[in-house]
Formats: sequence, structure tokens, C-alpha cells
Amino acid sequence: MTLEKEMASLCRLVSTARSEAIKVLREERPDLYELSADRFEHEAGGIPHHMRLGEFLTEWNNNLGCSPIQALADGRVDEVAQELSSH
Repeated sequence: MTLEKEMASLCRLVSTARSEAIKVLREERPDLYELSADRFEHEAGGIPHHMRLGEFLTEWNNNLGCSPIQALADGRVDEVAQELSSH
């Protein structure tokens, strides 16, 4: 497989992972989901909101010392909520 095809495949996987993370957050912690819309200043459920939320959940966060999705997996909900509300 060429580099371009492999990277395209990885992009699809990242997109799928972000979509699933948003879905779980929306279902399990609607308060954090709504808080994220306030933070990113986009209507909840809109494309810009989901793009920013997906990035937030999966990218490294210096204050958490990991990605927010990892912090949530570790049960650190309050710390993630603080990150969402402090920016």
C-alpha cells in the first residue's frame, strides 16, 4: 500500500474514533456535551461543534497530561469538565 493510501485509511479511522467519542459523550454525559458547545461557541450538534469537540477529545492536553478521552476513560470526569469550562 502506498503512503497516501495508508494515510487516507488512518484519516478515516481517526474520523470514526472521534465520531464514536462524541456519540458516547453525548449519550453518557450530556452535560459535558452541552458545555463543549458553550466553550467552542458553536451550536450543539452542528458540524463546527463536532469538529472542535472531536479534536478536543482526542488531542493531547497539557493540563490533563493525556488526551481528554483518556482522562475520561480513567474516570477523571471533573478534570475534563474543568478543562472545558476554563477555556
